[in-house]
Amino acid sequence: MSRISAFRYFTAVSPPPATLIVVFGVLAIGAGALEAVDRGSSDWVLASIAVVQLFATSTGFTRHATRGYYDPVLIGSGRSRIALAHFAVSAAPGALAWLACGACQGFAARSPAVPALAPAGLAALLLVSAVPWAVTVRSAPFLGGTLWLLLSASLFAAGKLLPPLGRLHVQPAWAEDHPLTAFAVGLAFPAVIPSLDWPPAILLAFAATAALALSGGSLLIARADVSLAEEGA
Repeated sequence: MSRISAFRYFTAVSPPPATLIVVFGVLAIGAGALEAVDRGSSDWVLASIAVVQLFATSTGFTRHATRGYYDPVLIGSGRSRIALAHFAVSAAPGALAWLACGACQGFAARSPAVPALAPAGLAALLLVSAVPWAVTVRSAPFLGGTLWLLLSASLFAAGKLLPPLGRLHVQPAWAEDHPLTAFAVGLAFPAVIPSLDWPPAILLAFAATAALALSGGSLLIARADVSLAEEGA
């Protein structure tokens, strides 16, 4: 089965929850309305999309696969292609909402140089899409997003995030002098990544983290021990 047919199969068998799709649609529409009223006022919408995306991509794989839901696509198909198709279906609604928000920002600013479409924005989208998906490949749905949000809330409540976030906001050059701390802050609170200035090396580290997560999740799927119902028929 080809990658395209695998994508269609996952779209039909285990599509993203309708509630999350509606939320993404409302956020995208809200971004357009905000940009129409006040240019540049939709940055908080990106943060909201990032938070929802944490859960939208935490879909899980082996739980459905071991119940036979994915047998038709698993038989005779490369597991790497299957993994990428599953990730694409999970991430598509949030990615489309993000790009729609970027289009609204770009139209209002009459320039593509807007937070959603900037390197920092795209790196944030990759992070909040790939990492929760990979973490949840062999666990229950929504676990990846829940754990990440709990970590962010715990660090925020403990007062660990506000000081470095304040420095990053006031002094962007602070990240160059403290790259590891800045990188850790971005990972702990990815919703703020699009609204801050980051050195290219840290943005590359964000993208590399997302790529490693996607590769790791694909490897877990490739090596998953899934008994196919058709094998015993």
